[in-house]
Amino acid sequence: MIHQVLIVFSLLGIAWAADGDVELSGGRDANSGMVMIEFNGEKGTVCNDDWNVYAADVVCKQVLGSTSKSTARFPPTEGSTPNVFLDEVECRGDEAGLMDCVHGKLGQSGGCTGQDNAGVICWNPAGFQEYAANNGVVRLTGGPSSTEGRVEAFIEGSWGAVCDEKWDKTDAAVLCKQLGCPSGAKEATTGSKYGPGVLDIKLTDVVCDGTEKDMINCTHVVLSPSANTTCTHETEAGAICDCELTVTIGDGQTDQGLLRAQRAGESEARTLCSETFDLQSADVACREAGFPGALSFSSAEGNITGLEFESSCAGWEISLRACPVFTPAQCTDGEAVDIKCQPKEGIEPTSKPSTTKPPSGGLSTGAIVGIVIGCLLGVLLVIIVGFLLCRKRRDGPAAI
Repeated sequence: MIHQVLIVFSLLGIAWAADGDVELSGGRDANSGMVMIEFNGEKGTVCNDDWNVYAADVVCKQVLGSTSKSTARFPPTEGSTPNVFLDEVECRGDEAGLMDCVHGKLGQSGGCTGQDNAGVICWNPAGFQEYAANNGVVRLTGGPSSTEGRVEAFIEGSWGAVCDEKWDKTDAAVLCKQLGCPSGAKEATTGSKYGPGVLDIKLTDVVCDGTEKDMINCTHVVLSPSANTTCTHETEAGAICDCELTVTIGDGQTDQGLLRAQRAGESEARTLCSETFDLQSADVACREAGFPGALSFSSAEGNITGLEFESSCAGWEISLRACPVFTPAQCTDGEAVDIKCQPKEGIEPTSKPSTTKPPSGGLSTGAIVGIVIGCLLGVLLVIIVGFLLCRKRRDGPAAI
């Protein structure tokens, strides 16, 4: 009897304390959106300061059992100003859930507002493992812009770094073409140019002949955790991709202004104009220009000759050039895109390792508190019931 009561109240405690539960909201589909986290029965946002792909990986794994394509910005629904419930998030990428990462106190914003919200674009979990095995999934992280950085590959179920052993420009060119940059690579970097990463090194001896469509089709060696190798976090491979496009915001010195693009072979940059530009396209543009992401965009009226952007990006591309809807046609008497990017100040590099390594997996703090409270309530109820039964026995039946 007593243990059954305790179990019931423990389960009620878990249900009541859903603090730390995460979901996605406001995305184009179920695989993307603003990150919403629960606290005291309400849902709030996560601050995007220091937010990076490793945190996005954790969210996508927690919510969908998948991994991330990119970080992203998704605005709150019109007229809403959600509270910020989590800040200062630092993840390695292998944590089971967001609350297992290093983070600030749940329920406190740390000075962020509801407009400074973190978002993610995840891989659709259906068939992803098979796709990754057949095609390979690669990305660049830690660089000054989205078109350069440390090479990471999704191998055997998780992300890992690539050793620079035998790494050269031909290998980098295959990777860059896979990421959507038609001219390949400007440079292959070695010696951890973009800083030591936080992931295990899982791939080495990559050798491509230049004809491969995906880097996984190049010869390579997959390293096991116990492998005897000279590869370290000081020998990680990187790449600088040639996307045939140079993107600038305003005069190129600020984080706000008209969006301009200069194609390869042209003498000057031209303003981008579009009627279908959106926040995900703005994200791509800001990252290509060297900013962490977009905050907002608007249109500037005027008769401007520029480059027409007919539709929009998905939001995970490394360059506007990689968006299939980018066309070189001129446009006149259109709407010029005015964009505001997230400033570089205060943004930590993605190569910064966590100073504390929290245990992965397990219950969230809120769930643990809920279990304790549930047990205490159960014990209290048992005591009260026992007291009443003893009193009834002592007093005996009431006189007639």
